[in-house]
Amino acid sequence: MEKQDLLKAVGECRGACTKASGQAPIGGEVYKACSGVTNAIDVLAETLTGRRSFLVTAAQYAERSKPADLTAGCLPPWPG
Repeated sequence: MEKQDLLKAVGECRGACTKASGQAPIGGEVYKACSGVTNAIDVLAETLTGRRSFLVTAAQYAERSKPADLTAGCLPPWPG
């Protein structure tokens, strides 16, 4: 298999794992498994390209740079 073909295939798998782990409960089995697969793909990308972040998309970088929503899951404000 050509390097570019392999990178494309594992890139698609990485995207699916990223999406699935984003929907899974944090710390759950699916979350942990997807994190492990994503990590292994990043190691493979580094082996093939010299850059561990080769398959991380610009959208994922943008998402990481957003401030966390600290109100998520909180109770609504007390009626005043």
